[in-house]
Amino acid sequence: MAETLWILAAVYFVVMMIAARSLARPPDGWCPDGHVPKAIQAGGEPELTMPMAVRTRQFWLLWGMLFINISAGISILAQASPMMQDLFQRTPEQAAAMVSVIAGFNAFGRIFWASLSDRIGRRAVFSIFFAAQAGLFLAIPQLAASGQWQLFQLAVVVIFTMYGGGFATIPAFLADMFGARNVGAVHGVILTAWSAAGVAGPILITSIREARLQALPPGGARVELYASTLQIMAAALLVGLALTLAVRPLARGR
Repeated sequence: MAETLWILAAVYFVVMMIAARSLARPPDGWCPDGHVPKAIQAGGEPELTMPMAVRTRQFWLLWGMLFINISAGISILAQASPMMQDLFQRTPEQAAAMVSVIAGFNAFGRIFWASLSDRIGRRAVFSIFFAAQAGLFLAIPQLAASGQWQLFQLAVVVIFTMYGGGFATIPAFLADMFGARNVGAVHGVILTAWSAAGVAGPILITSIREARLQALPPGGARVELYASTLQIMAAALLVGLALTLAVRPLARGR
């Protein structure tokens, strides 16, 4: 294990150093060939610095949305392998293979949903995230109880496209809301939602699973180990939907 981590660290270091040395700020006014800048409405586009952005209501609505979306995905990811073994009697090897598939859909979702948000809008995409995932989280216990392995797989990979899609769509949402010039700094702050979700999601599902496991009678249905957690996450996702619907552009002059 230690040797693997050292090798990964070395590879990451080399790749990041090469990438960092290759980056350069483009000249003022540069744009890709064929790019047509969008028309700027009267009053101009917003251009908030990071301290200005974090003092707005919109920033904290977006923070809450990202926190809930990531918590939902991580709560599944943290227990994906034992969940498949408990609910569908899959072997550890079969569960590990499915986790690898999940990673691929996570990457795909970052491309698909971010591209779709350019067409239908950021709020529309996040509304889809929360509404669809709430339904899927509620459906998973029923799929497990009826042994619907294929539908369970479909539900999980859809959830993980949205998990990855949230990461890819939020920078564009921030740029739309606060302006593109300082989006790097604003994005760095909003990623604290990822840190918080990385603690909250796994702790929630793991602690509830362990408590349920101790109380489970011999021969009891293991779907009960996860049902209450999934219901809690579905309720949280509906809160995320409400936050999304509450987001509005900054008033002109802010």
